[in-house]
Amino acid sequence: VSSQSVGISSSPGTGVTLNLDYASVHVLTLTGNVSGIKILNPSQSQLCDFTLQIVQSGAYSLLWSGTSFKWPSGSASAPTITNVAGRTDTFKFLSTNSGSSYFGFVLGQNSY
Repeated sequence: VSSQSVGISSSPGTGVTLNLDYASVHVLTLTGNVSGIKILNPSQSQLCDFTLQIVQSGAYSLLWSGTSFKWPSGSASAPTITNVAGRTDTFKFLSTNSGSSYFGFVLGQNSY
């Protein structure tokens, strides 16, 4: 698994695709609202994980749709991302079923 960071910019109103063949750490710079996240090429060996760092360039939103994300305490509601320009949120995702769903964990929010 690569530890290379891949930069991704969002386009207003579109979804974002993260390809796990390219990297295990993804940096997403928000330049518009994101309508969902699609994960490509998860490991077929059951267990796979990746890190997503979200960098704000404005006050944009991200909908945690397009992939089955599960959050701690059985909460159906995902964390709200920081909407202040120049701030960063970091998340870790783990799948135990070859990418059918991902457990999401907040590693840090509202960082400089």
